[in-house]
Amino acid sequence: MAYRPDAPPRSIVATTKAESAPAGDVQPNRCTVTPVALSVRQVAEMLGTTPKSIYHRAARNQLPGQFRLGRTLMFRRADLLRFIAEGRGPSPRSR
Repeated sequence: MAYRPDAPPRSIVATTKAESAPAGDVQPNRCTVTPVALSVRQVAEMLGTTPKSIYHRAARNQLPGQFRLGRTLMFRRADLLRFIAEGRGPSPRSR
């Protein structure tokens, strides 16, 4: 497969508006993008805490789905959503 600069990265899942909107609301060539990986800042916002605490929890392996892209710490979105749904997200003191 050849490289195409206009193609979205494989790590991004896109769905067209036509799949989720009623027939009259369809706008051609518009899509919503759901990120597969989240940054430390995005995870901190999801958990209602600071990026510093995310780095500390990651260092203690208290957060699932962590991986590195070079030196950047990233998290798999699906793993974090499952973690939050199980009620293991923010600590009880911060609620």
